[in-house]
Amino acid sequence: MKKGIRLLGLLVSAFGITLLITSLCFYLLFTRQVEQQVQNQQQNLLFKIGHQIADDKSIQQALVKAQPSPLLQKRMQRLTKEFSLDFIVIMDMQATRFTHPNPKKIGQHFEGGDEKKALNGHKSTSISTGSLGKSLRVFIPIYAHDNQAKQVGVVALGIKLATLGSIIQRTIQQYSFSLGISLLIGCSVAVLLAYSIKRQLHHLEPREIARLLEERNAMLNETKEIVVVTDLQQNILLANFKAQELYQQIHDTEQTILQQPLASLILHSEQIRLDQRQEQFYQQNGQDYFLSSAPIHVKNKQVGYIIFMKNATETLFLANQLANTNSYASALQSQTHEFMNKLHVIYGLADLQAYDALKKYLDDILQPDKELTQRLALLVPQPILAGFLLGERERFQERKIQFKLEIIPEIPSSLPKVKLEQLMVIYRYINQFIIQQHLTDDLLMRFLYQDAILETEYLLMTDTSTKISSLSTYLEQDFFSEWLTQSNSQIKLVQTQDDYLKLSIQTTLKEVDHEASTDC
Repeated sequence: MKKGIRLLGLLVSAFGITLLITSLCFYLLFTRQVEQQVQNQQQNLLFKIGHQIADDKSIQQALVKAQPSPLLQKRMQRLTKEFSLDFIVIMDMQATRFTHPNPKKIGQHFEGGDEKKALNGHKSTSISTGSLGKSLRVFIPIYAHDNQAKQVGVVALGIKLATLGSIIQRTIQQYSFSLGISLLIGCSVAVLLAYSIKRQLHHLEPREIARLLEERNAMLNETKEIVVVTDLQQNILLANFKAQELYQQIHDTEQTILQQPLASLILHSEQIRLDQRQEQFYQQNGQDYFLSSAPIHVKNKQVGYIIFMKNATETLFLANQLANTNSYASALQSQTHEFMNKLHVIYGLADLQAYDALKKYLDDILQPDKELTQRLALLVPQPILAGFLLGERERFQERKIQFKLEIIPEIPSSLPKVKLEQLMVIYRYINQFIIQQHLTDDLLMRFLYQDAILETEYLLMTDTSTKISSLSTYLEQDFFSEWLTQSNSQIKLVQTQDDYLKLSIQTTLKEVDHEASTDC
């Protein structure tokens, strides 16, 4: 594969060509300006010398007498050499030369035809061709010294264009060396600047940068984790698709997450520490997350943070299911063994006719706590749900909350697995809030099944309206409403006359057309 021009060469070429074109344009404009300036300077010099000659009485008298003299010719040659001119020509009103660099031209008519304006009393300048070649000429009228109204001749002064060109070249050459030094310095600066840019880009080529950008975007957007980058003020600068989806779900908007504060994505950002590199556990809207962060440094200076959020709800839910199922299986295995022992005890007490001891023994083994596993085995045919309820009972007991179950009649075995998982998410969401807020010390969870409708009731006593209001707000979260819709469920929260709070969840097990709603 043929490689294109490398970035360093491209930058040096771009800077060099730009500098060269700029310098060339400047040089051309400068040359044009120098030419015009030198020409104006020489023209002004010619006018100044011409006026001095025109005001000379001896020249005026010579023209009045119409007598060319060697003295006048010699004097004009001296002035020509003194002021570095090419010619000074004195002529009368008939344009006849009184002086000329070539003595043979004296007495002849002036060449060029551009002297007529001066013969009419007007000074003038022109570029014309004469006996000495093409030259810059200046014409000054000469008047009689005793009668300024009478014109007696004209003085013509000139510099050949070749001589003018030499003067211009000498002037330009004085700046050419400086221009060359400037170009050399400019090229050196261009190389250093190009190398500096290349180093800031970590010596990567444009196509390599483009490939890295595409790879980075692919990694960010294809990962299942939520990834955001923030500045030190915790404003989000970069986010992947998962972060954008979570933000839009939380705020029910189509706006971009960029430039939003981190608190708009992590609602309880005060619970996390961005400077802690260890993985942190974080809960939000009934979801469990593992959150990790790391500082971003540029040139040994911290400029922000990168944050990773992994939704661990399903993972933890499956882990809890596995633990609860194992616990349920172990309990069944243990109770099978205990059942045989109990039968032997019952048989022995009956055989001994110890009926009082038998009654006391039966009352003891039939207590609800000890019969929960047996009743779950009979009334809940799904081991996953039975294990889940056992696990939740243990969670409530750890928080000193009495947890009771009623199942009337048994839960149907035809309950779909997807529906079952959705219901367990809803139960776990509600249970988590009850445990966190410690809404009650005594909780009854009742399952009622009739006509393809499974009704789950939470009956609890709470003593403050603030807790009831917080529960109502908690149940209105978008996340929870979405799960209600997916499970085809409706929820109702009412306070009974005996000061009990009743939370009812009705789930239609057959597909019907209705929308889940929250009535609090």
